[in-house]
Amino acid sequence: MTSFQTRVLQAMHDGMIEGDGHTIFSPQYYAPHFSEEELRDAGLIQNFRSDLSDHKGTIFGNDGIVREELKDSVYNLDFLYWVRHELGIDEPVTMIGRGSQAQQIVGQIRQVVFPPSV
Repeated sequence: MTSFQTRVLQAMHDGMIEGDGHTIFSPQYYAPHFSEEELRDAGLIQNFRSDLSDHKGTIFGNDGIVREELKDSVYNLDFLYWVRHELGIDEPVTMIGRGSQAQQIVGQIRQVVFPPSV
């Protein structure tokens, strides 16, 4: 098992890799398994702005209040696609919705870090 796979496995055990295709987290959410520098180098740390014309594009805080902008944050679905890529998963993602894609990707990741017993 590679070092990256080991970190992914531990992150899964810690409940950090989740099938959530909607949430935007701070980079610290992914620590200690993935450093801010690693996430930045992967292009995952970005600024996000709400699209107030559409509820699906509006960012809400945990308190339900609209956030116009989140700076230096990581969109979890992008993170999952990155982990998938880094693990060398080439099975297609066939789901359409963000949540469904995230759940399918987590299933693909599970198959790599928890291979079926022979």
